[in-house]
Amino acid sequence: MGVGIGCLGMIFFAIILFTGISDDSGSGFVWFCIIGIFASAFVGLYLDNKRKINFVVDLSKNMKNIVENIKDFNISQEFMSPNRESYIAIDEDTKKVCIIENKHKNHGELSPTLSKFEYESFIYSFSEIIQSEIIKDGVTINKTSRGSQIGGAIVGGIVAGGVGAVIGGLGASSESKTTTTQLELQLVVNNSKKSSHKIVFMSPHDIGKVITGDEISEINHWHNLFTHILNRNNDSKLGKVEKNQQPIAEELQKLAQLKMSGFLTDDEFEIQKQKLLSS
Repeated sequence: MGVGIGCLGMIFFAIILFTGISDDSGSGFVWFCIIGIFASAFVGLYLDNKRKINFVVDLSKNMKNIVENIKDFNISQEFMSPNRESYIAIDEDTKKVCIIENKHKNHGELSPTLSKFEYESFIYSFSEIIQSEIIKDGVTINKTSRGSQIGGAIVGGIVAGGVGAVIGGLGASSESKTTTTQLELQLVVNNSKKSSHKIVFMSPHDIGKVITGDEISEINHWHNLFTHILNRNNDSKLGKVEKNQQPIAEELQKLAQLKMSGFLTDDEFEIQKQKLLSS
């Protein structure tokens, strides 16, 4: 709508300008028309941007209303996607997770005219969360799953993707040097009708979003949060972790930090890691 008004204004002043030129009008008239064209373009863009912002505010209110109407759910922590396609919140008292997703798949920039939004909500207990996974530009860089937690067999957990996945993610120093356009947190849940959900932390079409690096910290926080939930829930079923297992995990994390800092090469990291696993 704003763009349309701006275009009409530009066309109007352009017609006057060309008419004035043919009538040998003065330079003041010409400048008036030129300024009018630029002013119309600016007003059009301003109105269009304001309309998009108002649309985003309305979508945010819709999602908040959904959560507030859920019985016996009090928000401890929450995150709303910049593109308003998804939302996640947890209630630490009742040990529940709320996920809200848009039923429609929008492509491209968020538009009040072209985008379609119809939200549906899902409530899960902590015990129904099976896996947490960070996906960067379509590639998994970190994953924690219930079947690969530290507990039972520490080596099995590391190799299968528990601590090993964390170490792999932390050790990949090249990840921080590449340009990221999309970050998603995927949760696998115990739901036969919908087995997974994606919460978007960064997308190429975020409205008014300035990439600051906080997105990575935010998604890491939520992944770590669900890693803790998975670990805690898994420990309650498997019993206490053996005393000699936690030090191994801690040493692996220290090795990963040394690799990230450049104190260890890839080969040295692998050698030291194998020594720990075989000890």
